[in-house]
Amino acid sequence: MTDESTSHNGSTSDHIEDSDVSLERAISDIPVLRNLKFSEVPHVDTLDALLHADLIRSLDFDPSDLRAVASSARLWEGLIQQGFRLPFLLCKVAEVRWRLGSKVTAIQLYEEANAECGDVSLGRWIRAARSAVWRQTGEILDAYKDGSVLTIVPGQGWRSTVIYDTHFLPSLIVEEALVMAQIHEVWERGIHTEICRRYYNFFCMHTIALEGVCLFSEDVIYEIAAIGFDRIREINLRMLPQAHYIEEGTVRELDDAISILQDTHKVLIFNVL
Repeated sequence: MTDESTSHNGSTSDHIEDSDVSLERAISDIPVLRNLKFSEVPHVDTLDALLHADLIRSLDFDPSDLRAVASSARLWEGLIQQGFRLPFLLCKVAEVRWRLGSKVTAIQLYEEANAECGDVSLGRWIRAARSAVWRQTGEILDAYKDGSVLTIVPGQGWRSTVIYDTHFLPSLIVEEALVMAQIHEVWERGIHTEICRRYYNFFCMHTIALEGVCLFSEDVIYEIAAIGFDRIREINLRMLPQAHYIEEGTVRELDDAISILQDTHKVLIFNVL
């Protein structure tokens, strides 16, 4: 086992070139992790017996069963949030995030896992992947800023998928219509409340983070949600200068980030109203 581990240490692929540029062109999927540390399932001594049993069960699923995949992914995410930030779990969650399109957060997890394992080839893949994702996101941002991509058509009508794409049983049509009317009434009453306003702000920040545009520091994200995007520069945290408000993403200039947040908020409110 020692020889095998040594032979694979620092190698994520048998066909990876040394050049970061060549590797960047070759990236089309998640890295092939051959270092045994990444495939080492946490021992029962690391997790308690119940969590360990849940983890083992979560690894046995049919990849074509999306419900099972989602259930397993939620368990892995939960373990990480509980503090079990182990290379095996970090890579599992990173794979799911990468396949779902959240490549910026996936790269972050691969980087965290590799900080402990020191896999040279995975480190090279991470640098190339980050460069490729940022370049792609930068191209989208440039298109957005020069107006060549229209993300929303003014006056575009909203089509309710609940009403048009769901086929209710005849006996439930009246009841469902009543329920929808009640929900709409409650929503209308609460749409301009303080809680909704903060939720919209929070939702906008998470939206651009998942898209790889920019990720705000947790030290300011809740304050920004509370005061709104127009007053971001009024936040005065002695421990965190404004230059450190943005931790990750293609956009690093605060003014650009504020502009994107404001536009995202306008689109959200437009669709809600």
